[in-house]
Amino acid sequence: MIASDGKDFKRPKVVRDEKGEVSQVLKDEGFFSPIGVTLEIDNEDKLRSDLRTAFAEAAPDYHITLTRPFYSSRALIDDVFKRNYPKAISFMHRVIERVSPHIKRAHLNWVILPQSRTPTVQVGGAYSVGTIVDVNHFKRDLGNIFSALCAWSYARKYGYEFEKALVDGFQGKTTNAWDELRSQTEVRVYPKGDECSAPICVADIFAFLTDKKLYSERRKLFKDDVESVWSSMSFDVSSFYFNEQNLGAIKWIDETPLKLEDYLARPMTYMLVDQEYLSQDSTDVEVSSYKDFLTTRGFHELPIIQAQEVGGGVKGYQPRDDPNTIRDGDFLIYMGEESRRIAHSYEDALEVSVLSVKELREELRKKGYKC
Repeated sequence: MIASDGKDFKRPKVVRDEKGEVSQVLKDEGFFSPIGVTLEIDNEDKLRSDLRTAFAEAAPDYHITLTRPFYSSRALIDDVFKRNYPKAISFMHRVIERVSPHIKRAHLNWVILPQSRTPTVQVGGAYSVGTIVDVNHFKRDLGNIFSALCAWSYARKYGYEFEKALVDGFQGKTTNAWDELRSQTEVRVYPKGDECSAPICVADIFAFLTDKKLYSERRKLFKDDVESVWSSMSFDVSSFYFNEQNLGAIKWIDETPLKLEDYLARPMTYMLVDQEYLSQDSTDVEVSSYKDFLTTRGFHELPIIQAQEVGGGVKGYQPRDDPNTIRDGDFLIYMGEESRRIAHSYEDALEVSVLSVKELREELRKKGYKC
């Protein structure tokens, strides 16, 4: 099986004065590209077990307390190590070394589309009127679907011999690459996959460390540099960057948003929260929206732990989009009277498990979690 994740690669523009000293750092300017990785894993169950062991064994050495089996790179940086980058990076290196025996191959991707050569990209046109977009806007939008493009790139290089493709949650529009990937292999899309899927979590940490290793070793986003930062590992490392020759595969050919409900990793865990508990400036019911209210109690982690336990994806319930995505076997976790009503209403048609936050806490406590 393979697991794919992507993230942003940014290098701000540095302005120096006449003496050669840094006078300005322009974060909104400079180089940008999505960067992602696809890992081929030999045994998902063993990797999951060793990932949990890696986190548990390393935690005492770093004087940290973990409340769930594993974390994404962002959660480690922000929530666990409180922005202490050196300690967090050291911890992540230790995790990768611990699970590396289960990694057969790593394949890295990024995008090179210089504005001097490709100032604009024409998108759409297959089922809708074509549109011209600025190349920098195009690259940033490409980041939304980059995990799927990385999986496709891996398959194009090594073939579709793998059992299935686990892809971190994404959104976007139809591309020829996505159409080929989903037609050739089983694809499982994990919303918040870097938090709830062990293989995608490892891919997320791997992509994060690739960025940091390139920066600390003063290397650039060149093929030899990207591959060399992992030369000490026992698994094979390859890379491929998308350029103007690959636009036909990676650019969106239709303006209609992708419908991914048939590819979501089941069982899904949905979190429903009444509006009164959401951030005041929030309009979307996403996991991040209810963090302000629940973080101090540690309750925001409960649906993530649940998803790690049952092996599916996790997302905040969105009334506009999610009624058609819920399936038999899914979990609906609610907080508030209106959310309770909505969650239980699905029991009239589907075999779903409905739990309040309190009930979920009790279930997880029975399994040994301190929540």
